[in-house]
Amino acid sequence: MKNSKNKVIALIVCGIIVGSIGTSFIGNFEANNQQQVDSNVESDSTTESSEISNGKYKNGTYQGTASGYAEDLNVEVKVSNGEISKIDIVSHNETPGFYEKAFELVPSEIIKKQSTNVDAASGATYSSQGIINAVNDALKEAENKEYISENENLNVSDSKYKDGTYQGSASGYAEDLNVEVKVSNGEILKIDIVSHNETPKFFEKALELVPSEIIKKQSTNVDVASGATYSSEGIMKAVDNALKEAENKEYTTTNEDSNASNK
Repeated sequence: MKNSKNKVIALIVCGIIVGSIGTSFIGNFEANNQQQVDSNVESDSTTESSEISNGKYKNGTYQGTASGYAEDLNVEVKVSNGEISKIDIVSHNETPGFYEKAFELVPSEIIKKQSTNVDAASGATYSSQGIINAVNDALKEAENKEYISENENLNVSDSKYKDGTYQGSASGYAEDLNVEVKVSNGEILKIDIVSHNETPKFFEKALELVPSEIIKKQSTNVDVASGATYSSEGIMKAVDNALKEAENKEYTTTNEDSNASNK
């Protein structure tokens, strides 16, 4: 009887010990799982912040407006993972038979190159420029100031021109041909004719060709428009005068020193 009682006591003690071990094991297992979940959440949060701070643009959807051949060309630009992912033409007053070429080509080229420095659609220059300018207008709101500031500090001596908007004047066929030149990321991004006294039917040829060629080649050493030599040269000279104000002296000095040492 005594031995039987001892066996019962022993079984009870063993049960208590096994239960304690099981409870401890389950507790540790749950704690490890919770720690793993917390770790994953923190990792996801860090990745999202990294994407925002490392991209040129902030994620979101932005609206922009500009004039093409007519006024009020409105676009909506979507930015995902710091890149331009979608461009929609929301509304416009462009001429049918012309705008379709621009609408088909320009948005896809901007997305492909991640830049508004793209060619205009043949036969639809004004509508093309309207889209480009409207997208630029939208992207002003999307700019990641932290990214731009960091890269400006890193590349201050690597660009020929300083970012900003500059004015220039010259004479074409007539006097007072005035332009406004926008420089972004060290490159000529946009050229607007502010005012002029040129003969319309000739000036239109120069306006359609010369600014887009200067932007494409990042140089004013471009061909004149056939039949509009004076107006073409006037635009080039006015842009040159604007770019004198945009010159990055540090870049110029660095490259002059480099060229001198290579002689």
